[in-house]
This record gives sequence, C-alpha cells and structure tokens, in this order.
Amino acid sequence: MSLSSKSRASKRSESSLPTSPSHVTILARKKRQQAEMAMKATKKVALEKILGLTTVNNSGLALCPITGFIAYPAGCVVVLFNSKKNKFHYLLNVSRKPISSLAFSHDGKYLAVGEAGHNPAVRIWDITSSNEEHVVELTGHNYGISCTAFSPNLKYFVSVGYQHDMMVNVWNWKTATVIASNKVSSKVYGLDFSEDGSYFVTVGNRHVKFWHFDSQSKANLTHPLRGRSAILGDHRNKCFMAVSCGKGSLATRTYCITKSGFLCLFNKERRLESFIECKIGAAHSVALSPDFVFCAGSEGTIRLFDPCSLEYRETVPKPHPLGVDISTALDASQFTGDGDKYADTVALAVDVVNRRLACVYNDHSLYVWDWSNVGQIGKVYSSLYHNACIWDIDFYPHLEETNASLIPPSCFATCSSDATIRFWSISKAASPVKNIYSKELSKIMYTDTDSVVLKDISKLPGDARVVADSSRGIRSVRFSPDGNHLAVGDRAGNLKVHDLQFMDVLYEVEAHDAEILSIEYTNPSSSQYLMATSSRDRLIHVFNTRPEYTFIQTLDDHSASIPAVKFNVSVNCLQLLSCSVDKSIVFRTLETVSCVIA
Repeated sequence: MSLSSKSRASKRSESSLPTSPSHVTILARKKRQQAEMAMKATKKVALEKILGLTTVNNSGLALCPITGFIAYPAGCVVVLFNSKKNKFHYLLNVSRKPISSLAFSHDGKYLAVGEAGHNPAVRIWDITSSNEEHVVELTGHNYGISCTAFSPNLKYFVSVGYQHDMMVNVWNWKTATVIASNKVSSKVYGLDFSEDGSYFVTVGNRHVKFWHFDSQSKANLTHPLRGRSAILGDHRNKCFMAVSCGKGSLATRTYCITKSGFLCLFNKERRLESFIECKIGAAHSVALSPDFVFCAGSEGTIRLFDPCSLEYRETVPKPHPLGVDISTALDASQFTGDGDKYADTVALAVDVVNRRLACVYNDHSLYVWDWSNVGQIGKVYSSLYHNACIWDIDFYPHLEETNASLIPPSCFATCSSDATIRFWSISKAASPVKNIYSKELSKIMYTDTDSVVLKDISKLPGDARVVADSSRGIRSVRFSPDGNHLAVGDRAGNLKVHDLQFMDVLYEVEAHDAEILSIEYTNPSSSQYLMATSSRDRLIHVFNTRPEYTFIQTLDDHSASIPAVKFNVSVNCLQLLSCSVDKSIVFRTLETVSCVIA
C-alpha cells in the first residue's frame, strides 16, 4: 500500500512541473539511451591477444619501411607487430572474410588488406590515425586477391586476383576507380613496383611480365593494361615464386626466384642477364636490400647473395627443429642438431632501416632476425603456433593448494589437426619456465612421429591439404578435476590419458570407431569419479577413473553424432546430459545401487 502511494505522489509532483509532456518524454528517452550506451561500453569485449597466423605465401607478410611494423593475417584479423617494443595491435576486417594479401604504402601511412573468398574486396586503412580509419573499399575481383602493391608515388594501387579471377587491376584508389585492367591466365604468386613507378612486375607459373599503364589517362575511363613478357630463355617453363625490383643503384634490375631454386636477374630490357642456383631446395620467397638479396627455401634455409654479382655471402640461422621439446630448450646452443628436420620458409620481409628480417615458416612460426652484423645474425623474436585447425581448448583447473598444481593455474591446452597438444600461458601472473622459442608456449606434446603433419603445404588461404587424412590429429582434450591427468581423444577414435607430471600414458583404448568429439569428467563434489566420451559413431562410453581407468558402460540413445556430453550434479543424484545432431537432448541419472548410467 505504501509503495503504491509513493508512486501516486511522484506522479502528482511531476505533473506540477511547468514542462510540456513531449519535452519530458524526449529527456527521458535521452537519459535511457545514454544509460544503455554506458552499459554497452562497460560490457564491450576487446580483443586482447591472438595466438596464430594464416600466412601461407609471401603476399601474406608485409613490413612497414618507416615504422618497422610487421603485418600478417590471422584469419580475418590483421596483426601489427612492433618487434622493437614487443607490442601487438589488431585490425578486424569489417567483412569478416579471411585475409589473403597485405601491402604497406611507401610512407607507412596506409595498409592495404586483400580478401579471399567470393566477391572479395581490397580495404585500405589509415593506420596512423588514432582509431585506424577504414579509408576505402575496392571491389573488382570475384574469387580472391592474390597480390597487392602501392605505387611509389601513392597515386595508384595494383591488385591481382586468383587464377580463376584472371584479372590485374590498376586503381586510382583514392577515388576507387579502375584506370587500367587486363587479364592474366597464369597463377600469379608475386608483384612489385619499380622504383620510379613507371611499371610493375608480376611472376607466376611460366610467367614473368612487365606491365605499363598510362598514368595521364582520364580517371573515368578504364584503359587496357599493356604487359610484355620477359625473355626467359631456358627458364621459360619454370614457376616463378616471388619478385623484387631494385632501388637506388639497383633500380634497373629485377630479381625473381624460381620454385626450383634459381635466382634470376633481369635488366631494364626485360632480358635475363644472369642467374644462379641458390642451393636452398624448393624456393618460396625473395627480398631485397641495398646490400643483399635474401632467398628463402625449404628446410628453413635463407641465404644471402650479392645483388650485383649474385655471389653467395651468408646464411641465416635455421629456426627450431620440427618436433623439438621446447620445454627443455633453454639455451641458444640448442638451435641446431644433426639430422634435424625444419619447416620451409614461405615468406620474407626486410626492414632496411632497422636491419631486421621477418620470416614465416610453413609450420606457422614467426621469426624476426637481426642482420646488423651479417657474420653473426641473431634472433630477436620468435613464436610457434598451430599450423592446422584448432579443435578444442581446456583450462587447467583452479586448485586450492597451488603447490599441488603440475601446470601453472592460468595455463590452458589446445589440440589441433597438426597432431599436437600445446600448453599456453599468457597471463602476467603466471611464471612458467621460459624457453628460447616462445614466450606464450610452455610445452608441445606430439602425438604423431611423422613430421609431415607439422607443415602446412597450402599456397593460398583456405587451401590446406596437409590434413587430408581424417585419421590424423587430436579432436578433444580435457583436464581431470584434480589437475593430475589430461584425457585426449583423436580423430581415429582412440582415447589416451596422460599423467601431467611426466607425460606418461596411463590408459589407452580404442574407444570409438570415429573421432571423439567430447570428453567430460565428473565434478569432485558429486563423490563419483567418472569420465564420459562421445563420438561421431553415435555412442557414449563411460569410464571409472579411480583407482584406475576402467570401462563401465556404453550408451546408444542417439541416432547421429554426439558433439557434446556433460555431467550435472542435481539435488540428490548425478545426471549425464548429451546433445546430438539428431536434434535431441538426453538426460540420464546415475543409479547408485548398480553404479551404471540409465
């Protein structure tokens, strides 16, 4: 009664105010909108960190010549890395499409981002503004952007589509208009502008072409783009992977590298002047500085050559060996070993001012080398990531007694189709033992002895063929509630339980006929110690975890794959819940007498 009387008094007092009802309504609406905006601002989720990259060729790595920022794609996000300050910044692609190519402008102000997928666009960002302004969107391709480049005078921009797109476009990018265009039938892997901007060069499969366009043409008309093929001689059937045009005293020279590992030098008449075998296996990338030509190939090999004579000068140290135990790699002397296998170098970018070399390898690792002293090239930064689809993630449980933790409490584990389980620690509070390869990664558990699964052999984003075998890779992981065990389910249906102290296998069984989609432990508060697994084979298996792992029962209530299974502690019973692709959710209750799930 008193509440209602207060409400009436409030209404009488409001009606006595000399304000029009419409004005009061507008003020109330504004206050309500301001409160909603403040609430949204407090609840906004900010991107803090990305662990991974999706660079698969030289077009997916760019380095700003002014600031020294390294840019690489991570799905639909551009990662900007400052290797001097060890800081990261992120640009989220507004279309949420994967990113296939990147290019900085020569003044370091703009970053061009090329997309993959249907009806892609090139988006140009002003990265010097406080909020990274999206300047312009260029749409003129159908299937994906293979290569991009700004002209040295910043007036023009070139984009090359995927092979099925077959288009080379020259843009007046500030007005978003195409001023010149032509078709190219070859698959293009590389693009670079000459120093004076009078032409640009594209390379690809049996393809080295010098393109010229009329910069004085009217902006509202699209003119044919004139391209003239280089005179390749005996290399006319080779596949050219990358190109770099000379600067300064090397302005009349163009350097290309073939997939078979030959470094080719072309003069201003487009004629092959000289070539040399780099001895780097299958080549992937080339980069140029006033002093050296950097050539990257297989097995992590990067060799330096003189830009005038093409004579060999130096070799960059190799990255980590495939299958390395990074938890024990605490000294730089462990960088190399006899008989080790290494990932291929797929992308290079050179910082001439700070004398840094950014490299991406096809196990999706990133290295930054300091070549100030060519005789002693040293590592500045490195990070190791998954090279294939990440299927599952689980955080290490919080234990009341921190001394009982076998892994730092803030750590989490991820599993992937690359047949590895990786233990990460990105919290500032955690202080795991640091290794020389990665600040975020504390340990890698390898489940396949074949190093092939550790390499991504795709040449374009989304073209991952290394994991074509569906029986390889880890599909699900789960920590036990006491933090002592890690249960692992692979894509072949095998279940393994590892002891986290020594990483020994405590229990192993061929549990399912298909990949294990979910693993779940009971909560200790239930006084039951059980584990359940669900699979694409439509079955759920239940195991007892104490005193040792033993099989209890199989449940077949579903008619399709079961992506998730969960235990739930109710008032007086323990329930097992499962959901299936057959559009059903099944609830089961533990019978305490017979100790089975019904």
